[in-house]
Amino acid sequence: MPKIRQTHPPGPVGVGFSRLLILDIDGTLLHTGGAGLRAFRRAAESVFGRGIKFTKGDFAGKLDCGIFRKLHQTFSRDKGHLIEAWTQFQALYLAGLEKEAETCLDWKVYPGVREFLDRERERSALALLTGNIRRGAQIKLNAVGLWNYFPCGAFGDAAENRCQLAALALQEAEKHFQRKFTEVWVIGDTIADIECGRSIGAKTLGVRTGFSKDGELEAAGADRVVKTLEDFRDF
Repeated sequence: MPKIRQTHPPGPVGVGFSRLLILDIDGTLLHTGGAGLRAFRRAAESVFGRGIKFTKGDFAGKLDCGIFRKLHQTFSRDKGHLIEAWTQFQALYLAGLEKEAETCLDWKVYPGVREFLDRERERSALALLTGNIRRGAQIKLNAVGLWNYFPCGAFGDAAENRCQLAALALQEAEKHFQRKFTEVWVIGDTIADIECGRSIGAKTLGVRTGFSKDGELEAAGADRVVKTLEDFRDF
């Protein structure tokens, strides 16, 4: 792994914060130059023994476990061994992603993300809501020095769909910070982020750094939409 660029200590414990920000990763905080897709595809091909084609759209707003389950239904000769196949896949995928992270020269944090997190960690509780499995999320965020901003979250092997995952992220944040929040925002780049935020009664902030097309986030009901987090100043 490359040396982690982490210049800030973990943020405050969140006691007294009334606002919670729940953030997506891919397309919202960072871009891995296709590394995640490559690692996922190679692992899937090893498990199922055949070539598999993906596009970025196959992952937008989806959960890793859900993507794999669909592959298993389509390509597996033995439908009864989903858990064994998932365990095998995870080991291969994480090893591949770690190898990709060793040469993450084309990985980038989107404009304004670090400044946004530095500012908000002083006045808001922060949590993750991501389709990545937990270790995959950690590998990606560690590689660019963002993992320590987030003390809790919900990950892509903990629910059946993104709305369930949003409810779990809120639950985990309330448990970690030991409080109920009077203001909750879900921040992401896809329609799925907006929809799952609305499903838990949260406000939503859409960013156009990822997979959505012009007008889609607004049409989905986002409370606010910005081009990048660099353009966002205050809630």
